[in-house]
Amino acid sequence: MAKNYSSEVETLIDAVLAQAAACLQDNALLQSIDWTKVEGGKVSNLLQTLDEAGKKAPPWLITALISAGHQINEQRVERLSLPLKFLNKLNGPNDPDTTTAADVASRLIDDNDVALALVKQMKAKGLADTALQLALTNWDTSPRLVRPVASEMKEHAKELPEVKLRVLGYSTTHPFCDDLALAFAGAGFKSVIDEANFGEVITELLRPVEGAYDAYILFLDAQGFHAHDWRLDTSASMQMLNDKIDLLVSALASFASQSSHPIFINTLPLPPTPAVGFLDQHHGDGDNANIKLVNERLCELTAQQSQIVLIDSFVAMNAIASAKWSDPKMWFYGRIPYSAEASRALAGSFAKGWRAEKKAPPKVLAIDLDNTMWGGIFGEDGVHSLQCGDDFPGNAFKAIQSEFLRLKNQGMILAILSKNDPAAITAFADHPGIILNEDDFVAHRINWTPKPQNIRKLATEINVGLDSFIFLDDSPHEREAMRALAPEVYTPELPDDPAQRPDWLRSLSKTWPIRLTKEDAERSSMYLARRKASEMQSAAATFEDYLAGLEQKLILEEVSQATLPRIAQMHQKTNQFNLTTKRFDESDIKAMMDDENKMVVLGRAGDKFGDHGISICATIAIDGEKANLKTLLMSCRVIGREVEAAFLGALLTKLGKRGIKTVSASYIPTEKNIIVVDFYAEQGLTKSATKGDETIYEWHEGNSPLPASSYVETLWHS
Repeated sequence: MAKNYSSEVETLIDAVLAQAAACLQDNALLQSIDWTKVEGGKVSNLLQTLDEAGKKAPPWLITALISAGHQINEQRVERLSLPLKFLNKLNGPNDPDTTTAADVASRLIDDNDVALALVKQMKAKGLADTALQLALTNWDTSPRLVRPVASEMKEHAKELPEVKLRVLGYSTTHPFCDDLALAFAGAGFKSVIDEANFGEVITELLRPVEGAYDAYILFLDAQGFHAHDWRLDTSASMQMLNDKIDLLVSALASFASQSSHPIFINTLPLPPTPAVGFLDQHHGDGDNANIKLVNERLCELTAQQSQIVLIDSFVAMNAIASAKWSDPKMWFYGRIPYSAEASRALAGSFAKGWRAEKKAPPKVLAIDLDNTMWGGIFGEDGVHSLQCGDDFPGNAFKAIQSEFLRLKNQGMILAILSKNDPAAITAFADHPGIILNEDDFVAHRINWTPKPQNIRKLATEINVGLDSFIFLDDSPHEREAMRALAPEVYTPELPDDPAQRPDWLRSLSKTWPIRLTKEDAERSSMYLARRKASEMQSAAATFEDYLAGLEQKLILEEVSQATLPRIAQMHQKTNQFNLTTKRFDESDIKAMMDDENKMVVLGRAGDKFGDHGISICATIAIDGEKANLKTLLMSCRVIGREVEAAFLGALLTKLGKRGIKTVSASYIPTEKNIIVVDFYAEQGLTKSATKGDETIYEWHEGNSPLPASSYVETLWHS
């Protein structure tokens, strides 16, 4: 509690509290009270006075009281949000529930006063780490949250993986770099930031310091990049702008050809005020027209260069009024291009981009049915009474189903997780308004088993980790149970209003791809083909009959520029069938492709049920008559079908034709790749040495058998 009011003011406050019902009626005085200076007994009397007058304390008053540190009777907070309920409990004498604390810490809190009170109370109750998590989750809208946990922040940063950043800009970048450090901490990284002098963008891009930084960040602003010279006529001004764009694009292309690390760039935001009034969108002197031209060229370049990641400034700042994207005074004072609020928003988007680059995004969207997939309850209402169609409120559920299809097309796998009558699956065929089909889902669990148990079974069936799931459910109780019993699963807060859900899902940054490959778009059909193959296996008399019936084909080829993103993606994400787990990125693999003494080979697998796409790959270093298999990894969707044996045999045959006599290969154990511990031995390679955890095997032309499979037809594609 803060220091109490002076005796004179306290007398006035007492008079206001005595007339609280009248003050509420006239919407006066109560809003001006600092409740941290009011004793708890007087707050209790206030609420009792309102009850006696037949007045219900409004939510804003209850929120203000709880934020000020008062504990309110639980009956009064039943309809409030979970963060407010939890803060109310923190205000009391009991020990806090750590599970609920972790849940609250992962949420965005709309009320900054509530968020600050939560941070302070969590720390006071011995939950400093959780308080820090909450502060980092909400720092961009309320930077003051970090102050109470500043010491914890320093200790926390020591444990995070380090990322070295080089920040470039056409204007002052120092305030942005301060924001960037907090944003990266919130994304799970300790950033070491090195700023270039503003105005040296082109020089920096043309001469990147290889190996010194993990990523470059180009912090673009319109005024710094191209200040309009109004002494020039329109054609001369347009020529100057195009020259600047050409120079930037050429420098970025040069950077991509020289550097092995990514560069992140924000688009230019459209200005809130026009330069040419109503003509601004299309006139040569229009700021809107000029900025759209810059952004279009950046988009074209990004589509060609996978090392360049474009951050959409509008998406980053869309929660901020456009008039507040910049602060003219700060621009004239120190050439600071964005307001503090906008700078934090942009920093947060850059950090999310880096997280998406380095951490595998969720693969599976596990979706509840009743009141999530559709409106109503299947078991009570019947299939034809379910709300989904072109009229309200069914059109909101139809819209969210369309969003599920969007995510499926972008590489996410859809699954159903519902406590329901198993017959609910028939709704996808029988209800005319439901736009999804049963085959849009690669797996489902529709029964009365607790959902945390069912999601573990789904993970086993699909062969992914729990951290690959996003769970969507309209029930707060089911969400809380999932967070408590399967905390690895990402369980966001689904909006109560179905009309809010489609846009909310689009804004969920954990679902945003940083790039898309052909295999991403086809992933769901690949998993569906795998499910059908598994069903055939269950019906087959023997495993050999099953393999023979699959009619498998494997096409091998050397990696090209078009397939490079997929191979890098596999190296970053594959954990189980991965012999060394070396995390090569696109730049590493591109360097191997350009080296005549190295090979990068992929395999496209398919069977009679469908195409599994690029499913297996390897990188090889060649030294005279010797070669070393640096990596060998395969997608889990074709494990156990002898594709790996066919690939290795075809690869060794190819190397033999190139004059290679000896091939060495290593197995390095991790927590997840135990399934391949004996792979090389099973394929006929001989164990030759051990170095710590690493086991080295060798294949010798003529002396070692070639791995092969009679169930997989192989073909080299030139």
